Amino acid sequence: MASETSESKPLLQKCLEKLTTGVIFILYTQATFSGWLLFIYLLTTQFWWVSLAYLVWMYYDKDTPDLGGRSLSWIQKNKVWSYPTAYYPVNLALAPGFNLDPKRNYLFCFFPHGIIPNAIYVGLTSGACEFQRMYPQFQVQIALLRILLFTPFWREVLMGMGLVSCTAKSLNHLLSRPEGGRIVLLSPGGAMEAYYGRPQKYTFLIKDRKGFIKMALRHGSPLVPVIAFGEPDLFDQIINEKIRPIQEFIRKYVGIAPIIFYGTGFIFRYGLVPRKVPLTCALGKPIEVEKVENPTNEEINSLHAKFVQELKDLFDLYKDKLLDKPDDDSLVLM
Repeated sequence: MASETSESKPLLQKCLEKLTTGVIFILYTQATFSGWLLFIYLLTTQFWWVSLAYLVWMYYDKDTPDLGGRSLSWIQKNKVWSYPTAYYPVNLALAPGFNLDPKRNYLFCFFPHGIIPNAIYVGLTSGACEFQRMYPQFQVQIALLRILLFTPFWREVLMGMGLVSCTAKSLNHLLSRPEGGRIVLLSPGGAMEAYYGRPQKYTFLIKDRKGFIKMALRHGSPLVPVIAFGEPDLFDQIINEKIRPIQEFIRKYVGIAPIIFYGTGFIFRYGLVPRKVPLTCALGKPIEVEKVENPTNEEINSLHAKFVQELKDLFDLYKDKLLDKPDDDSLVLM
């Protein structure tokens, strides 16, 4: 499906790809709100006991997001993921020297975060992506805010998709697996990076983000820089400095950046559907990391500087090919 050009596809197939992509995105972005809304609504009905029973279940199951999650193959490998893969479409670019050892665990650090990491999930984690076909021996999981994995009902779907918590406990658990074969996808820039999303502009929050460096050193896990080319072009956002303090307040206490964004619509020009923009997940050559139980600031800073340089080199390697108008201001490191 992904190999067909947009012009050669039947109209019904193009509509199905757009509809599926839009529905998945809207459901994901509204998961927290809709999950809690359903939870509260059920409390006011004769099915109040369902919400209470689920509350007990969440307490009993509270450690699962920190202990590898609960991936479900029927969700990850569902045919539904083939539609967004073909809609954008999503491509894979491996830098020269890229190679993975299935006996080791890797920390993939991706940029930019975007409104949500569309390219990263569809292009590296879903069963429909090329990366999964090339490296089937790896279990690939995205680490995100723990609070999102405590959304009633939806948490089961999110964990089924392979999502796990980004807490230190969770990362330690995954990167310490003795059998290897684990890939953890982490966004060092986090939700705050979404504020800087602009079409054709790549702003990475990296200069003061060093926690992932320390984690990699503790486990001797190779670091892989990942850039999702095309991610900033999926949406525009309305920027108003007067409401930024409110957005920051919500982000600080809820963990979600409440960005006012818009893409295309199902029928109209504007809406909440991601734009049909080619996405490319560019993977840099793994950076070897020597295991250090208690790394010093000097060791952390040295590896951080090396990672930043590799990230810049990866961007320069593909910008002329993947950006419409590459220039010296296309990449900003903050």
